[in-house]
Amino acid sequence: HEFALHLPPLLEKHVASVPEELWPLKLGLGLLLERAKGDSSAYAPYIRSLPSSFDGVPLFYNKNEIDTIAYPPVVHQVVKRAKFLHQFAGAVLADLQEENFASFNGVTVDVNAIGWAWAAISSRAFRVDAHAHEASALPLIDM
Repeated sequence: HEFALHLPPLLEKHVASVPEELWPLKLGLGLLLERAKGDSSAYAPYIRSLPSSFDGVPLFYNKNEIDTIAYPPVVHQVVKRAKFLHQFAGAVLADLQEENFASFNGVTVDVNAIGWAWAAISSRAFRVDAHAHEASALPLIDM
């Protein structure tokens, strides 16, 4: 099965604010929606096979770890992405709390969950055509 993005209207408005270069975040929200379905998701076995954390991903580094990166362009990108993630998550989470997380079947989502989904997708999603605007996660292609 190809994993494609199907978001409820509440989340669609937030996806529009995601810069094109951060497209894995868009698919990450779809992954979180599937994870919230639990065993009723067609992707449940695949989701269970994903790592529970991505400690080696710079997005999750603390300030001291970021300071050890010796290449300034990478540091800039990591800081930029982390800042966007926190701003984006704040806006999304405010809306989700208003609706009692109904979009996620009542499952509470936080900035760490959104970061997890972004990391999971960014390491497993592909664009076949570099100019394509559509991206897909292809479950099990990474196995």
